[in-house]
This record gives sequence, structure tokens and C-alpha cells, in this order.
Amino acid sequence: VVVDPAILAEPKNAPQEPMSAEQLRRIHQAVDKNQNGKVSVAEVVDFARHMNKVITSKEVQGILKDLDKDQDGRLSWQEYLDDLHRFHNPPDDADEEMLKEFET
Repeated sequence: VVVDPAILAEPKNAPQEPMSAEQLRRIHQAVDKNQNGKVSVAEVVDFARHMNKVITSKEVQGILKDLDKDQDGRLSWQEYLDDLHRFHNPPDDADEEMLKEFET
């Protein structure tokens, strides 16, 4: 799968529209070089390098630590979607308080 770098470009001063599910899936597939359905640390680092971005394996591991729910060291499509959902639909303060109550 080839991803057009323009999909990831962030034009300055342009309103940012959400990416479509298809665009997100294409990005996940492009990063997933071995096409096993999960994105590894090395695949993220390689993809970033391809996009002329610099990120270390340690930085990627730190990010994946929070997103990788099954703790297999790789990011599945579902884990990626779950993170996007949490990012775009953060709990309000009341929900956060209830969550804290149940965690203790």
C-alpha cells in the first residue's frame, strides 16, 4: 500500500478536517510493512523516516505503551481506532470522576 504524503501534510493556517476511515486505514496499512495487521516500533520508525520525520524507537515505545492494550508491542487496527475515538471523544470531568471511583 502506498500512501500519498499529501494525505499527511498539515497545511499552515488551513482548517483541519478529520481524515476519513479509508484514509486512516490506508495509513495504518502503509505503516504495516509486513501486512500482519499490526504496526511495530520498527515499522513506525521506518515510516517516519520515509515521511522525513525523526522519531526514536524509545519514543515510539513510549507512545505504544499507552495504546497497546494487549501489550504485544504492536498496534492493531482496532487499538488505533480506539485511541482515535478516545482522542476525539474525551470523557467530560464527571465521567472522569466516575472512572476514578471505579478504579479504586
